[in-house]
Amino acid sequence: MKLKAVIIDDEKHGQETLSRMLTDYCEDVEVLAVADSISSGITVINKYQPNLVFLDIVMPMESGLTLFKYFEKPKFDVIFTTAFDKYAVKAFRLSAIDFLLKPIDLEELREAIRRAIVKKSSEEAQEKLNVLQDNFNNTFNKLTLPTKDGYVIVELKDIIRCEAQGNYSLFHLKNGDKIITSKTLKLYDDLLKEFNFFRTNRSNIVNLNHIKKYGKNRNTFVTMSDGTTLSLSEGRRRQFIKIIEGKDSESNI
Repeated sequence: MKLKAVIIDDEKHGQETLSRMLTDYCEDVEVLAVADSISSGITVINKYQPNLVFLDIVMPMESGLTLFKYFEKPKFDVIFTTAFDKYAVKAFRLSAIDFLLKPIDLEELREAIRRAIVKKSSEEAQEKLNVLQDNFNNTFNKLTLPTKDGYVIVELKDIIRCEAQGNYSLFHLKNGDKIITSKTLKLYDDLLKEFNFFRTNRSNIVNLNHIKKYGKNRNTFVTMSDGTTLSLSEGRRRQFIKIIEGKDSESNI
């Protein structure tokens, strides 16, 4: 059974390109309609009752997220699309929500459709959407962690540290909880470093707000709020001291 889809994109070229890709290369999807705004998108969704909506997130007059004011508990899956926008990409990555960057890559499109076919629970999807909306409101204070049982949403301020466990990552939280996720430490290093997190060595990322003590000699260490003491690699020592002291302290090391 094919997925019934509609496309919401304010750009004519974007509509036509995605529609052609779906028609020519994605046999599991049937495009029923296209719309160029949220208001026309609401109309076609109500008319066609799609299983899947391709939604442009950044439009001149309104954000694609406006759609969910009218469908608070949508009965359709959503695949977001966006031109490269650092702000939008950051919100998506923190929320663990799939999105497609324009120009859309065919294999990435097919993979997103495969994930849509393997249904997630509506409750999990709604929770991730809530995180996305919070992050788009410029708070950027939540992170969605995929686990073997589903998804766990945590606040960045509650993360003390994250350590590598092979190809997995183990998060240590302020309340003592530990959450293991099937993503690498490198992924979280790239994602969290602009939110006051720092990679101390090959195996650990720390929340700088949870550091209680640190040394400045060649055997530099940091002590976290949970009492854990971690080594700081030689290659990262200067950068760490500079960041933690908020000044260029090269002459003092």
